[in-house]
Amino acid sequence: ANSNAVAEEVIALMMAHARHLIAADQSCRIGEWEKSKFMGSEITGKTLGILGLGHIGQLLVKRASGFDMKVLAFDPIVSSDRAKDMGVEMVADYREIFKRADYISLHIPENDRTRGMINSELFGLMKQGAVLINCARAGVVNEDDLRAAKAAKSIAYLNDVYPKDEAGEKPV
Repeated sequence: ANSNAVAEEVIALMMAHARHLIAADQSCRIGEWEKSKFMGSEITGKTLGILGLGHIGQLLVKRASGFDMKVLAFDPIVSSDRAKDMGVEMVADYREIFKRADYISLHIPENDRTRGMINSELFGLMKQGAVLINCARAGVVNEDDLRAAKAAKSIAYLNDVYPKDEAGEKPV
């Protein structure tokens, strides 16, 4: 994948969610204009947590800095000194990100250690209304636990990865 494109997509997903772009566009296209309903929120000043501070994660840090976001990260390979140089607060335990972040972006591989790792335990730590972004691999998120958390805590899930890599229904 093009690393820069993925980092930009994460920002685009955050912006679209925060400003209700999809719902507002649909409303506008059918002749409604519910301005007060779609005012949205700002991402400026929010906390972004990044799991995986590899190339994509580091590019995301640069993009988020333009929005004055506080950035937390977890990566067992990247040193605290390197993170500090990027303006990132490195956390020793990835659970801390789930407790503190408004937005959580996943940039981890799918393997035997990570498959299903984003589960009910971590969802239980998330703030009410927090946002999970997955532009990594579908299998790292336990989908049953995600559905329950979305209902219980109004957690949003923004993604471009799916369990099956096949075409979905065409939009109308």
